[in-house]
Amino acid sequence: MSCTISVPAIRNYLSGVKVLHILLGVEYAFCSSYIVQLLLRGLSRLHPHVPQRAPPMTPTILFAVSQIVNPYNSLECCVFACALFLFFLLARLGSVLPLSSHTSPSLFLCHNQISKVPHGLLVSFSHTKTIQFGERLLCLPLLTIAQSPLCPVRAYLHSFHLCQNHMLHNAFVYQHDSSVVGLTRSVFITTFRLLLSRACVASPSSYRGHSFRRGGASFAFHAGVPGELIQICGDWVSD
Repeated sequence: MSCTISVPAIRNYLSGVKVLHILLGVEYAFCSSYIVQLLLRGLSRLHPHVPQRAPPMTPTILFAVSQIVNPYNSLECCVFACALFLFFLLARLGSVLPLSSHTSPSLFLCHNQISKVPHGLLVSFSHTKTIQFGERLLCLPLLTIAQSPLCPVRAYLHSFHLCQNHMLHNAFVYQHDSSVVGLTRSVFITTFRLLLSRACVASPSSYRGHSFRRGGASFAFHAGVPGELIQICGDWVSD
């Protein structure tokens, strides 16, 4: 396996084998094997694993995208509104969009979790990476940014207006042919990269869902937002 996958991935495979042994009530003595640990250390030296970090999203890039989004194209407006949500809420892509149309509505952001409040919207997350059993709600405000092309409130309301009277739970939907469908993670990433390409942003294929969360947190930090508040808004458990 070391010829094709990283050492951390190999460790995960070995952990899976260990779990299967435990569930079957079979002894698994390889965890303490010095030979196995020595082998993994040797592989780490031969094949150092350097994680590829997604480049951070920035307001400059988002502004460039806003200039080429077609206000009458339902998909483009939906994707751009979702991008602004991810950026300003420091949200994980998996907490906002479903993996597919078959994903349970309890696992992603639904339209009934977004409510209008004075000066903006209130977004309530009931399921995130750190909220697995509905034990709490993460409620975050999105304020209207007057006269700004990067206003997440206006972008969301406009996107929603283009697809009224639908029966889907999804917070982000778009018109596809004669029907309304929910935005999925893969469609979001593919479409946003196309928008980046049209906006002449370098290396559009390198941007991923984590780019928004990482970029939003960096932007907030440079804007003087306290680290503790960034941690709460971004739903980070660790420091």
